Amino acid sequence: MIGARRCGKSSTLVSMLSSLESLDQNISVSFSDEQTKINLRRKQSEMKLIFSDESVKSGFWTDNGEDGSSSLDTYSIDITIHQKLLIHVNCTDIPGEIIANDMRKLQEVSQNCDAIIVAVDTPQLMENKQKGILANYVNDFTDFSQILVGETKMRNKRIILVPLKCEKYVHECRMDEVVNRIKVVYSDFVRLWKEIGKSDCFITPVQTLGGLEFDHFERRKMGNGKSFDLAYYKYTGNKNYSPRNCEQPILYAIDYAIHKVSWEHKTNWILKSVKNTTKTLKRIFS
Repeated sequence: MIGARRCGKSSTLVSMLSSLESLDQNISVSFSDEQTKINLRRKQSEMKLIFSDESVKSGFWTDNGEDGSSSLDTYSIDITIHQKLLIHVNCTDIPGEIIANDMRKLQEVSQNCDAIIVAVDTPQLMENKQKGILANYVNDFTDFSQILVGETKMRNKRIILVPLKCEKYVHECRMDEVVNRIKVVYSDFVRLWKEIGKSDCFITPVQTLGGLEFDHFERRKMGNGKSFDLAYYKYTGNKNYSPRNCEQPILYAIDYAIHKVSWEHKTNWILKSVKNTTKTLKRIFS
């Protein structure tokens, strides 16, 4: 998963898992190691606490501009259907700022992945024009992809662009506008992966929190003299953490990973497993 630092990648990952579990009582998500469990459960608690924040009670919640992680964080997750292990997932969180600093490591991570999920800060992209493109590190990701798709072993991934924090645009019936904006802004990135990387590309918008929608930005100065945009969010009537559609990106990634295994190994038990899993996924997608 790639995206600008603090755009909401870890929040969306937590929402993905929460949404996935809520889809079907036969689906369960567990953590493969204790550190993953600690990190993601803590993040989930933080997100739920947003809705008890005093500023939210008065009508607004602010994204306070604290720095997110600038390291490569990996989360290990097991997804089970009908008490049988469907797939073990390793998700590596790659902040945009480090793409130029550790290309060798990024190539190693990307070589071994089946899907690349691109987190898009939708309010930044829709409200801040050129600054929103810079804030989402679009050019950095395109340069990064130019290097990757030049190597045969890097091809045939599944590329999933995920506009985050889409509540405002869903409520205003502007999702077509969001999708078209992404198609224009990320056109070079998508072209590289489709034409050279031989990869499928999808756009799967999500409502990361539910209950809150973006309202406006205010420019604030930090102690070091730098400035940042403070994002304000407002209640939409639902006072609880209630993410929507967040399971879609991980379902697309899982579906591709399972089919890729079947294509590569052509073994009967894998093909049978894929057939059964595909039925389940299709039911969930519907």
